[in-house]
Amino acid sequence: MNKNTNIEKQKVTIGKVIAQVFCIIMLVIWIYPLYKIIEISLSNNGFENYSKVLFEADSFTKAKGFIFDIANFWIYLKNSVVVTMIDMILVLSITLLAAYAFSKMTFKGKEVLYILTLVGMMMPAAGFIVPYFTSAKAIGLLNTKYCLIGPHVAASIPMSMMIMRNSIDEINDEMIEASVIDGCSKWKIFIKMIIPLSKPALATSLIFAFINSWNDYILPLVMVNKESEMTLTLLPQKYTAWTGVSQTGTIFACLVLVSIPVFLIYLFAQKYMQVGITAGTIK
Repeated sequence: MNKNTNIEKQKVTIGKVIAQVFCIIMLVIWIYPLYKIIEISLSNNGFENYSKVLFEADSFTKAKGFIFDIANFWIYLKNSVVVTMIDMILVLSITLLAAYAFSKMTFKGKEVLYILTLVGMMMPAAGFIVPYFTSAKAIGLLNTKYCLIGPHVAASIPMSMMIMRNSIDEINDEMIEASVIDGCSKWKIFIKMIIPLSKPALATSLIFAFINSWNDYILPLVMVNKESEMTLTLLPQKYTAWTGVSQTGTIFACLVLVSIPVFLIYLFAQKYMQVGITAGTIK
């Protein structure tokens, strides 16, 4: 008996060691590129690369007359924040209401509509750029930051919908029925019960919507050519060969600055993402 117990303990110990070694290897693989990006961003001129990105005015800021108090970084940052905030609000509003309907209401074609919504996760975003470019040009949204909102929201809805519905499915139907008997309306149940009990899924949906919007590069590159409307992901290209000389340190400084919000989101919201993603997996 003792021999079997010792063998089992030894197997568990070896398994833990292997798992720890594997995690350390993956950590090194993940951290090394980040280290290299920061190292290159500090090459040649050191922190002057960051200062150049943040505070050096160019022809656009000179022409606008605010050379001493703002640079393109802040214009790009403002545009990214505006687009991302609108995206997050729309994604949250649409998916929360729709997920509640798909989970707790009965109507004809419910499951078909839900599956069609999830099909969006399999659609390549690049395949819709040409028709969307034509549509945005026809309605006058081309070369504005607001033309980015529609595709961002559409791309974020399928994943957010799945997370939100799985979370709401876990809410006991008997609780909702008891609330109805007590005289609660559907809106009151939604506001007082569904939303508070779905906070992890809400946070996860917002995080995915933020990352999807903040990190987008292809759509702004194609849809926006006015410098005053560009988003932050387009900033590094200002320091490429367009200026005649490729400024590697400055380009990587841009990349570090663009990545900071995403890094902070992952750092402080991991627990919400884990709970939100696993919601509904265990009944």
